[in-house]
Amino acid sequence: MRNKFPGTCYRCGKTVEKQAGNFERYKGGWRVIHAECVLEQRAEKEAAKRQISDEGMEKVWKWLTN
Repeated sequence: MRNKFPGTCYRCGKTVEKQAGNFERYKGGWRVIHAECVLEQRAEKEAAKRQISDEGMEKVWKWLTN
């Protein structure tokens, strides 16, 4: 959900202006993140998933060919 109040982005540390990012519940409080940082974070997570998947397939291939 869009942030109603400004805050500090937990990903990049810069100020997130009102309505310029998202907020989420975290450890009994609230934290905000830039909309751009959310997209970058998602892309990094997807890349990590692909890398893990690729590494797993390499292990299976080596096991099958030995």
